[in-house]
Amino acid sequence: MLIKLIDHKDDVYWVNPAYVRGLLDKGRKGTVIDVSGWSNNPRVNVPVDEVAGMINLVLERMTDAGGALIAEQAARTEEDRQAQQAAVMAAVVIGG
Repeated sequence: MLIKLIDHKDDVYWVNPAYVRGLLDKGRKGTVIDVSGWSNNPRVNVPVDEVAGMINLVLERMTDAGGALIAEQAARTEEDRQAQQAAVMAAVVIGG
């Protein structure tokens, strides 16, 4: 599952939340999202607490307490999974 980030320059990034290593609070300038393996880390015009909450929401939906895919999601057909992911991605837009 990916989350859509729109940075301060209106550039769009799709990020796997599992690769977010950390968040840097830039105060009035928003939040820098440290993504593993990326040389440029996007900065969004959203407070750090909101970004953390959104990323945590997506991670909770992706995994259960043991870190495995939720059984309900795993049991769905591919078409159902794609529809669910599209709905979550549409709802979780950081910086837009």
